[in-house]
Amino acid sequence: MWRIIVVTETAARTVELGAGERFSLPGDVHATLISPPGSGLLELRADRPGQVLLNDVQVAGVSELRSGDQLRAGDTTLLVQRATVREPRPEPVRWTAEQFEARVRAELRRLPPRGSLHLGIACGVAHLAWPDSVEVCERSPEVTFVLAFDADRAEELWTRITAAGGRVGFAQAPRDGRTLDAMWSAALTALGANEPPERPFDGPIAVDPAMVRLRALIERLSASEGAVAFVGEPGSGRARWAFHLHAHSGHRSDSLIRVDCANPAANSGRHAEVEPGGGTVLLESFDALEQSAQAARLEALRGRARVLVTVRAPLSEAIRERYFRAELAVPPLRDRPSEVLAHAMQAVQRARGWLGRRALALNADARAALQAWDWPGNVRELRNAVLLGALVSASDELRAEDLPPAVVRAWRQIQESRGERNFRASMRSLEKDALLEVLGRTHWNVTQAARELGLPRRTVVYRMGRLGLRRPSR
Repeated sequence: MWRIIVVTETAARTVELGAGERFSLPGDVHATLISPPGSGLLELRADRPGQVLLNDVQVAGVSELRSGDQLRAGDTTLLVQRATVREPRPEPVRWTAEQFEARVRAELRRLPPRGSLHLGIACGVAHLAWPDSVEVCERSPEVTFVLAFDADRAEELWTRITAAGGRVGFAQAPRDGRTLDAMWSAALTALGANEPPERPFDGPIAVDPAMVRLRALIERLSASEGAVAFVGEPGSGRARWAFHLHAHSGHRSDSLIRVDCANPAANSGRHAEVEPGGGTVLLESFDALEQSAQAARLEALRGRARVLVTVRAPLSEAIRERYFRAELAVPPLRDRPSEVLAHAMQAVQRARGWLGRRALALNADARAALQAWDWPGNVRELRNAVLLGALVSASDELRAEDLPPAVVRAWRQIQESRGERNFRASMRSLEKDALLEVLGRTHWNVTQAARELGLPRRTVVYRMGRLGLRRPSR
């Protein structure tokens, strides 16, 4: 049973829907809520795009609803609630790796304004009986990915897993981000595979000529006291380069405080912890603040600490001219493909220490697969892919099949494309050899060669031209 609270400008009412019942949204909206018989689900069927917002996102077609979802249609708001507790399923929903990733992405896109999503990596619980309130992907005999839809279920899972002698790391959306890559990164951090927020990263890698120049410039800037902005896509290594500047500065023996400006409530007052003239403050996602808030934060820190910031796009001219000595662009990983394997090996080295597997290594196919992907999530996505692959690998040889499904799929497409090109080249060579054999036997008499081949003379002439065959000079 579902309860729909319908709120208009003048009134509010409640509609209850049982199995097989439907409710048409009021007004001129061509959309219906229906609970298909025997499913226990509630579906929104919107016939026309742009008429209905589900959790502030336009939807069309069929959308599965959850308790807590909010619909908007014109001046009407509808709140979806479960009227009774859902009957338990005997088994949890189980997904393949590819299905699980698609499922998490879909749930992140439709996350209600006040909802939460919990992604966990559980180790050492191969025989645990999973509750039906979660969704799972048994990635290997020792590693299971779990998905819970509220904090109570996640806490229940943590209790079950630790009581069974296993360990688990959870990421929570929206707290840890709204992308799959950010969720994997947070779950790995919680599990112990990644860098905790308070610790410096591994040293940055500079193989590409542009990155070599960037490193030299950063090391020159480290001697000054001016604020520096690192501009680039999330995951491109902006924070690593900020740490590198701090490590070469006169403040390297002082503290470095990381502040996430995208979550102001968690960081309010952090700048007050910095003693005048000591330490460095790294303001991450600085462009999440309005320009006035940026100026206020920088004024509060002026004279108290060295300020570094990370942003997606260049700062406004007013902020840059008033507060910053330099603004440095960190290119995405796809623009420096020569560094892919170097970053991958750095991640393998971290996995060796984390898992205690000193012989862990990438095989040739895994290296080729890593180079085949364009890494939209940049260095962070690459590091997560290698760490997750090491986690699920059954041996010390990390194979292409241990990597995320999208990476494997891209690599296989390239392999198939190469195979097709090789096949076409082989066929061209065979055709050329066959034609030369007949032409040689007929002393390059094209008419006679065409008769032997059973082809029109014009076809033989065309193929000779396409293959670059010409009658030898007498």
